[in-house]
Amino acid sequence: MIEERLLEIPGTAPLRWRLRRRRGMKHCYIHILDGTVELRCSPRLALSEAEMILHRRLPWILKKLEAARERKRRFDKEKEFLLEGRTYPVRHLTSSARRIRAELNAEALLLYASETPGLPAILQCAEQLYRDHCRDVLLPRVKAWSRTMGLTPSRIAFRRARTRWGSCSSRNAISLNLYLAAVPPELSDYVIVHELAHIRHKNHSGAFWNLVARYIPDWKEKRKILRNYEELLA
Repeated sequence: MIEERLLEIPGTAPLRWRLRRRRGMKHCYIHILDGTVELRCSPRLALSEAEMILHRRLPWILKKLEAARERKRRFDKEKEFLLEGRTYPVRHLTSSARRIRAELNAEALLLYASETPGLPAILQCAEQLYRDHCRDVLLPRVKAWSRTMGLTPSRIAFRRARTRWGSCSSRNAISLNLYLAAVPPELSDYVIVHELAHIRHKNHSGAFWNLVARYIPDWKEKRKILRNYEELLA
């Protein structure tokens, strides 16, 4: 069950937040996704206690929200296209063709269309380029890491996801985010190794992180840098 609520903050506008109650939860967790604050907790937690938790963590929450706004300012999908960590300006070229056509060269992402394309059309073109990159570049890297680690997924898929870079199912099917094509290769390699390691360890135990560290010794630093790209998923 999800409740949309407002948290009163003296001297400023109320904070809009979501309360998500889940059975079986023993602890409370604060998540900030797409600039939205969400508190996940047990159904037994009183609303007053949930608000007290938010008030105690308010400095941290406001800091995270400002960082999210800064990342949104940094990644303007309507004007910029990211591929392997490099930024390409988006340019519109007039064309008589009925359908928009995208072309990426060394300098820019060129969009040929009869009218200036809006954000939905730009995102559609960008995601098709990401799909091509995932198929041609990332898929071979997944298979190479699979051979190196001796861990074989039952399936490899690339999908558009809004909250995570990758996942590994109980049946060892690996799913990776299309937007991994946007981040530098050393960061996408970290995600690939992370998900392949879940084939052996279905948790985040010490043994799991030791396995990751065997192939990505500086995984903590890479995970930290990867967080700077999370707003791309929004």
